[in-house]
Amino acid sequence: MKRAVIIIVIVVVAIIGVVLSMGTKLSKEINEEKQFNLEQIDGIQVTMSSAPIHLIRTETSNEVKFHYYGKAMQEITLVSEISNKTLIVSARRKYGFWGTGEVTCLDIYLPGEYERNISIETSSGLVKMDSFNLASIALKTTSGGLEAENIQTGKTALNTSSGKIDIKALLTDELDIKGTSSSINIGKFIVKEARIKNTSGNVLVSCQEYEDANMNIETTSGNITLGLPGVAEFLLKTGNTSGKIQNDFPLSASASVSGHKIEGQVGTKSNTVALHATSGNIRILNHDR
Repeated sequence: MKRAVIIIVIVVVAIIGVVLSMGTKLSKEINEEKQFNLEQIDGIQVTMSSAPIHLIRTETSNEVKFHYYGKAMQEITLVSEISNKTLIVSARRKYGFWGTGEVTCLDIYLPGEYERNISIETSSGLVKMDSFNLASIALKTTSGGLEAENIQTGKTALNTSSGKIDIKALLTDELDIKGTSSSINIGKFIVKEARIKNTSGNVLVSCQEYEDANMNIETTSGNITLGLPGVAEFLLKTGNTSGKIQNDFPLSASASVSGHKIEGQVGTKSNTVALHATSGNIRILNHDR
């Protein structure tokens, strides 16, 4: 019986190998470009699956250009429409499903003067961004993530599942991040209002500048590390169910401190830093130390 099972497994693996090999040989080249004049659009909405997306900044063009390329066994075309000055772009598969041996990428070239809205939804694809100044950015990924250089926005909304968010520098008025089994890492960070919630993942945030900002960070089965400049003033509310809490900032005499909870004033300002971790450590670090 065991021998029969082993033989069946070997045969199945062999068949899969042949199919994958045939898929590679039968794959067709994809190389498609679309251009749009900057005057036509106020926003961009992109929906993709299985394709990495790279947002590239260009200085000399007044056009938004999309370059979709790679290989696939079935026919895939880039479709687009403009509705209420929002450019909507997606990939259309001939058979309506993601196929074996499909390897595609999408490069989006944006003029430096494009300072409007961008919305991206992708599954199984990493989004990479050069430095941009935008009115807003909204990103939703599954089994993907975001790697970005310097982003300046009025509003930032990021939602990722089983992915990684890695932003070197972020300046935004309003930040909303939701993660599931994700790693969130933000380097230089300037914000007025921040809400970060992560399930089964760590959150690392470093604020180079901080003044009168409200911040709410929650994790389940993950650690929180928040770095602030030494001059920061705020009402601290932090707690966890299990794990350690480290706070580098001096608290007022009336502060309430217990093993898994701290609530107290740092300085005199009333803006709130609220940190809560279930089964995770919390660290509030002073950059100037």
